[in-house]
Amino acid sequence: MNGVAAARRKSSKVTPHGVAVTVFACAFLALFAYALFVGRSYYFLSLAERPLNDLHRDLRPAGRIGIGFGVLSALLFAAIYIYPLRKRWNWLRQIGTTRHWLDFHIVMGLAAPALVALHSAFKFGGLAGMAYWIMLAVVASGLGADISMRRSPGAKRTRNSRSQNFTK
Repeated sequence: MNGVAAARRKSSKVTPHGVAVTVFACAFLALFAYALFVGRSYYFLSLAERPLNDLHRDLRPAGRIGIGFGVLSALLFAAIYIYPLRKRWNWLRQIGTTRHWLDFHIVMGLAAPALVALHSAFKFGGLAGMAYWIMLAVVASGLGADISMRRSPGAKRTRNSRSQNFTK
């Protein structure tokens, strides 16, 4: 067996953390896909035609389901900000590794804008729309940073040394 195949097999080890992150990501992806599927007759209408649709009462931003997406988005944002607080609060440092916290931070950071879009019924105008596009820019920069860190030549060496330092 060559070294590449051995490394690939070693890196594909299933861990409880990996399963949890995957389940969390798939749950949000399924929720988003289901909401788009159910609301497709509403979301693809022009803004002028939406109030005439039967789903308007529930899917509009102030509707029953729209508010639910907004509350879930707010909870995700609160959870996203726990990651940087972990550095300041000693009792949070005892829970999991930094890499595990970062993985959930990334998944929640990707899920939150999707849920905000559902909450707003894909209306991105005015000040709230500007805030949404700024949020997407932050998400894109975070993804770019994560990808560049994982692909950098010293990433494997750094990741190994970091994993030892993160648990301290």
